Amino acid sequence: MADEIPQTEETVGGASSRVRPAMIVDAAFLAENASMLRRFLVALVSDGFAPIVAGPGTLKGSDILSPSVEVAEYPVFHIPLFWRHNFSYLLEALEELEPTVLHCLSPRRIGLVEALAESLDIPYVATFTRWPRTWFRPKIRSILCGQLIGTTARVAQRLTREYPTMAASICQVNAGDFVEDLCACYSVPGRQTSLISVQPLEDAGYFESLLNATRHLAIDGHDFALAILGKGKASGTIHQTIRRLGLSRIVTVAPVVEPLQTVLSAADLFLQAGRPLDINSALLDAMSVGMAVALSKGGLEETLIPGTAAEYFDPADEYSIYSCLQKLLTEKDYARSLAQGAQDYIRRNHSVSRMMEEMIRIYQHAQNGFGARQQSPGINPIQDMQSKR
Repeated sequence: MADEIPQTEETVGGASSRVRPAMIVDAAFLAENASMLRRFLVALVSDGFAPIVAGPGTLKGSDILSPSVEVAEYPVFHIPLFWRHNFSYLLEALEELEPTVLHCLSPRRIGLVEALAESLDIPYVATFTRWPRTWFRPKIRSILCGQLIGTTARVAQRLTREYPTMAASICQVNAGDFVEDLCACYSVPGRQTSLISVQPLEDAGYFESLLNATRHLAIDGHDFALAILGKGKASGTIHQTIRRLGLSRIVTVAPVVEPLQTVLSAADLFLQAGRPLDINSALLDAMSVGMAVALSKGGLEETLIPGTAAEYFDPADEYSIYSCLQKLLTEKDYARSLAQGAQDYIRRNHSVSRMMEEMIRIYQHAQNGFGARQQSPGINPIQDMQSKR
């Protein structure tokens, strides 16, 4: 039970404190960031911590968790009228597991996390992987929230605009990934080239030009297969377009398969037809295994340098897509150099060990400052850590 769990101690600023985070997630977060959560949990457990994850019942038995990770199901009842019962069950489970800090990974769960933090008399921190695409703006009480974290500079800047009174408690922590020693791109001579696209299927327009370019590549004799992984309201339209263009033997549409990194490691080229404004979890996985990356223009050129870590195309221009993919299909040495450049970028900027180090310091900062935050905001733990490097 809770008293049998190792009491991992870390020291920050001369203070020693046990750290046991409880991460609160929902289905939407898991759909986009399951691999990111898995990596973080692996790192925590490997370093002797005993994390807790509270989320949908599908978590139990999934490969996201290891045997050392405790799970609390939420919600238990999928009926709005039973919200009090769901809250009570989760609170009771957490009281038994004795977390020292809550970590909200789903913005729509912040209200729940604040109520839990108040009931448990512990602080919480919140991570935003992207800003919600609706009017939704979570209400946050600074006396309970020790840190707001953006996984990219863009998200951290948005948090600063939305919560100016908490500017001193907002920071950026890059999502971490494990980089494979081998480069997946064209690693097996003679194998049919495989392309994978991973993204929500919400706008069929993103795929119209891509599928037309795919058809012309096939007509010109290029031997490849394309898998589009995702789900969304445009799925039916995309299937119809594939059949209309006669691409059923070349293009497959399927839900995302976990662990995604394993699937990607058996492919060569990765593309996203939408405009990724930030490095998302799927793109991070593709780069880490050594896939050559092709992305829409107008998003990441300043982060992933064209010709060094990625190739770019105009998503509305069929010929631009055709030219980009043709180059990666025919110039295999160039494609591998892009893949290796992307792996180097991940090693420099997205290491799992650095992510965990920064998060542990954030947890401790939240714990040490809990109850006194309104009188003294304290030092931003990331700025403090970076100043000591």
